[in-house]
Amino acid sequence: MPGTVHLLLVGRAPGLLAWWRRRLTAYPAVTVAGTAGSVDAPVRVRALRPSMLVLVDPGDIGEACATTERCRRAAEAPLPALLLLTPSSPWLHAALPEALGPARALDALTARTVDVVQAVRLLVTEEPARLVAGRLVLDPRERRLRGPAGEAILTPSEATLLAALLERSHEVVPAEEIARALWGTPVGDVHARAAIRTHLHTLRRKLAATGAGDAVRSVTGVGYRLRAEAIEVAR
Repeated sequence: MPGTVHLLLVGRAPGLLAWWRRRLTAYPAVTVAGTAGSVDAPVRVRALRPSMLVLVDPGDIGEACATTERCRRAAEAPLPALLLLTPSSPWLHAALPEALGPARALDALTARTVDVVQAVRLLVTEEPARLVAGRLVLDPRERRLRGPAGEAILTPSEATLLAALLERSHEVVPAEEIARALWGTPVGDVHARAAIRTHLHTLRRKLAATGAGDAVRSVTGVGYRLRAEAIEVAR
């Protein structure tokens, strides 16, 4: 399938790798090319030619850096790397070493499959442009939102949702389009609409914390838009 991202899952626990493989296989935009331990990962890279690495619970950041470097040498390409880390890892809340870039980290315990898929898509995208409305700036790769009062780090779903609104900052964005951006399908049912509202609830709090106030308006029966007043305040 054109545009499909081919993943190589790398980790120490075969059962955990198999578990993630089952979860990710359900998404048409990604394909799990295979799994490997850190030792044989470069050999698997040469055989399978993945477009991205997913390191599942690496022992420590040093091991992750070494494994990624060996895989990139084997691929002769700067393969992006997604790290699924334990909640206790300090690297969930700190910048990853430059040697790992391009790379991203997610909490393996709380990350949903859709969060992983969205992080994968962002990592393989060529330097996505920053999205701007007034003084609201979203860096899609870093998921960093900057406003007049400060910054906030968004979840993958929040970043995708806000990007859809920022790209059409003076228009109402239908709920169906937001659902396609989040999950690749139309809204479909009340559960999907409820999920959008949940993401909006946390996104609104982060927008307020960065100085944008009540920035998102719900348009009953249609969708959502950025409030003109909020954008003007951000200017």
